[in-house]
Amino acid sequence: MERTELTSPEIERIDEDEKVLKELSSNSTQLTDRESDADKSKDPYMEMPESSPEDEQTITTFSADSSYIVTCRVSIALAFLKTEHEGHLTNSEKRKKETKKDASSEVVEAPRAEGYYCIEYNMLPDDPEPTRVDLVMFGLAAKLYMANETKVLKPWREGNKVWVSWSHTLELNVTKELLIKLASHKITGRVWDSKDKVSFKARNDRPKAFKLPQERTGDDPEQMAPSKSGLTIEKSQTSPTKKTLLQKPTQDSAELTEVKQEKEAASLELSFAPLLAGSTMLSDCLGFCSGEVQEGFWNITLDQPLLSEQLKAELNPLVITVLSASSLPSSPVPFHVLKAKCHPVYCQYKFCNMPVYRTKGHDHNANIFFKDVNVIFTGLLSPGKLREFLNGPPMKIEVHDRDRKKEKPCSTPAIFGTDPKDAKDDLWVTRNASKADTELHDPYGTAKLDLSELLRGCKYLKLKLPIRNSSEVPSDIATPVGHYLEADTHLKVQVEIAHTLHHEDGNSDRDCPFGRVIYVFKYNNAPVLAKLTSEILQINADAFQLKHYPEETIQRLLSGHKIRAKDSENKRLNVLTGFHVMDKALHLFVLEGFKDQAVKRLWTTVPIKLDGDEEEQVSALYNSDLSFSERLYDMLDVGLSPICLVKPIETILMEPLVFIRNTVPHACLEALKCISHICKAKKLQEVVHHDLFPSADMMLSLSKEFGSDLGRGELWLVTETQLSQDIPDCHNIRKRTRTPLDNFNREYFQRKWNEGNNVKDFIQVINDSYGKQSGEIE
Repeated sequence: MERTELTSPEIERIDEDEKVLKELSSNSTQLTDRESDADKSKDPYMEMPESSPEDEQTITTFSADSSYIVTCRVSIALAFLKTEHEGHLTNSEKRKKETKKDASSEVVEAPRAEGYYCIEYNMLPDDPEPTRVDLVMFGLAAKLYMANETKVLKPWREGNKVWVSWSHTLELNVTKELLIKLASHKITGRVWDSKDKVSFKARNDRPKAFKLPQERTGDDPEQMAPSKSGLTIEKSQTSPTKKTLLQKPTQDSAELTEVKQEKEAASLELSFAPLLAGSTMLSDCLGFCSGEVQEGFWNITLDQPLLSEQLKAELNPLVITVLSASSLPSSPVPFHVLKAKCHPVYCQYKFCNMPVYRTKGHDHNANIFFKDVNVIFTGLLSPGKLREFLNGPPMKIEVHDRDRKKEKPCSTPAIFGTDPKDAKDDLWVTRNASKADTELHDPYGTAKLDLSELLRGCKYLKLKLPIRNSSEVPSDIATPVGHYLEADTHLKVQVEIAHTLHHEDGNSDRDCPFGRVIYVFKYNNAPVLAKLTSEILQINADAFQLKHYPEETIQRLLSGHKIRAKDSENKRLNVLTGFHVMDKALHLFVLEGFKDQAVKRLWTTVPIKLDGDEEEQVSALYNSDLSFSERLYDMLDVGLSPICLVKPIETILMEPLVFIRNTVPHACLEALKCISHICKAKKLQEVVHHDLFPSADMMLSLSKEFGSDLGRGELWLVTETQLSQDIPDCHNIRKRTRTPLDNFNREYFQRKWNEGNNVKDFIQVINDSYGKQSGEIE
């Protein structure tokens, strides 16, 4: 449409705005100093012209090495505390200044520097040195020193703040290696308000005059201020008096002290995760401001998504977004006390075998909007271990809202005995108390995120997870636990994956070669017990090449043998490990081994009976699709010596004293609860999903507290004699059954009888000898 055909006033106003922007862009080329005109071609941060559609097509075209170019634009806006100088001006000077503002172009003659600022940030992980920008404020103008280029910027005022903004563009040569590095890279920006930090050129530059561009007629200069780079910031978006969509994160006290030591006025930390998740714009505000720096924003925009479709299919990014936490408890500790004594609120979780991921900290409040994005390239993870993690228990997201700040020790040095308080305290008690205080753990809330739906073809999840108290932290020795249940606290999480996960049997077998099987049957079922123990013994004898020895010798050798660390990873060692628990009611076997060898052989050999008489039923939990990357019970003996419980498990769990703290070890109690749930489970998937497999340490603690190691020979003696009788008590179990002594030996008793008849009466002999001596004397 031609310009002469326009009739709408709004369209005409848009055309006028375009003319003004073109004039500003043409005038902005005159803002640079003459000394930098010769070095423009060498500036790596020089702004790139807008690309045409043909240029955009060339950008998205892949080269031979599958790399492509993405144009990145970095825009920075900073607000400084305004210094009042107009009050010191005379009336004549004010009139001269007003006449200058009415002119078509403003010229600032012999400006005086009012502030020096140094900005550093590391944009890319492979940059040898951080990007450095020096900024000098001259009242109505500001001068920017970046690399070999200098620019003159025009600030604008908002209340008691002076804003200045600039931007530069750079081209990213995106490759797979760069994306992997960007996943863990953080853009760290730092601002100093010291003259000593700026470069020699910025510190000693004395410009004679500045020519400022003409302002837009009819507009308030404080409402909208364009910069040389084209960045436009509206007052409604940057004014601190109005709430913005960006929630300002806070930093820990340790970070604040570190910033103070380095004399930083402001700092910022940005993650590339939102850009890796598919967004083309990333914005954030300064996390810490002090001194003359009052506020600041960082903005990164891309001309196209950072991940191409080819790399997205290869890396298959999984995006986990922690959106918000609602109704955080203010009892028993109110928010103002938590803010004074505790660190800012943050979340952390561990995905698969990756390091623990932690979000930024936010101020204590009932509702917190994290909006934290974490990108995980599942295409780089082991397929088998990834499936094992997703099939396993839900991922725990810890909500830390009660992490106490470290109390600073007394800085005044004093000799013990000189302080009046020393008479009331004991030196050793005080030292031990301070040491114990540093070892205390703080309570936190836990939300469980179930990711198993991703294995069933689901690509998007948006869940509202309840937050509950963590059972790992005692409430009597740390900060009081928050009332999450009473407050109905929830955590909103969003999960999205680019492509559905496919099951690859070959890779899964290499990464997770182990399988598990569980057998549960009644105590009196002797045939199944004999068949199962005999098969386990044969499999382990074949693994250690002991099959040519007698069965008793094999059992004696395997009972005290434990797999070494290097043997547990040996894929040729086809051995079964696990544990055997028996009480007066049932037998429980939890076994593990190579799923295609030992476990499969055991599954096909031992019969399973689910109907008929209850005493003859055998329950087996097995799933060939579930695989595991490591053994759990390689610390236990290979002979699977049974752990005989004095009482049935259900009877033990009904005792109130078991649940009193410090009465029973925590590991032992967890083992009892896990075994009780395993006996009631119907599928192996339930046991894996609810993390019911007890650890080896738990089983050792259970054996020490409630059971006794019963040798295989004693087990055969029990099963072959009287199966219907109860198991003897603990004292009888500990005594080994031996062949009774033959205490009726005829020859022995005859010899003793003969020796008894020849025994003399020593009292009579002494009396007779005394009578003879008395007669001789007479």
